[in-house]
Amino acid sequence: MNPFDLTGPSFLIFYFILSIVVISGFILYRNHCELKPNTPFPKLNDPYKIAFLRGGKNEALRVALMSLIDRKFLVVATDGEIKNRRHADAKFMTDPLELALTAFYNTGHKVEAMYSSSSFDRVMRLLEQDLMQHELLPSAEQREDRDKALFFVLFVLIGVALTKMLVGLSRNKPILFLVLFAVVSVLVLLFQWKKRRTSKGDAILEDLKMLLGGASRMQNAGQGSNLAMTAAIFGMAAISPTMFPHRDTLFRKAAQAGNSSCGSSCGSSWSSGSDSGSSGSSCSSSSCGGGGGCGGCGGGGD
Repeated sequence: MNPFDLTGPSFLIFYFILSIVVISGFILYRNHCELKPNTPFPKLNDPYKIAFLRGGKNEALRVALMSLIDRKFLVVATDGEIKNRRHADAKFMTDPLELALTAFYNTGHKVEAMYSSSSFDRVMRLLEQDLMQHELLPSAEQREDRDKALFFVLFVLIGVALTKMLVGLSRNKPILFLVLFAVVSVLVLLFQWKKRRTSKGDAILEDLKMLLGGASRMQNAGQGSNLAMTAAIFGMAAISPTMFPHRDTLFRKAAQAGNSSCGSSCGSSWSSGSDSGSSGSSCSSSSCGGGGGCGGCGGGGD
């Protein structure tokens, strides 16, 4: 039977099923390319890499800044400026991001200044390249695979919809619902295509959350590196003000975004505008690309 001869409601059911099948096929193909069976996961124990993987540039900056303040390398002044507190101790630092932050706040800046500064570009490229090397962020080859699959599925979804629309118009039939179905299907597909992390990156984040037993367990683990690891994996919403008193003054929007379960993995790179928003949720691995049904990449820089 020719599906284009189906009545309007019957064709909508057909198109709905077709959309589910081809979009599911796209996701399975993407997972096959990005999460190969029996592929060992890298040992990921750097909180700044984890934060970058989960939420991008701004999330890595937040976690590193919080860690430096907690360890007394930086201090928050009464006017809200952040300043370098112990210049001599910086020589014992080896982490490039911590060194860059310490140098940036040497003369004192507000917290918002770091989000728009180019001082961290080199460090962010290193983080991105390392995560790409471990296939946690999509490489150029993996993006090319996504693109090829995207064009094929778009051809099917749009081609079938347009053909039926032309048939409907030739028979003076309404096509509004079909247009809406097609638009929604394409948006869902683009949402899956634009995922910031690879399927392997999503999987390793979920493993870290399961391994550490949830944010409540991490909150009882103390401060220092454990505090940074908690924020890296679960976001600023997992850090209570008693653990880090400056949370709400420095990272209020990020903490609120985490509490509202808004994801943070929209966008394609650390330098994209999508990373300028308040990120930090645990929903990102499944629906936001995450990162995005959350879709909330935007808002304030803190």
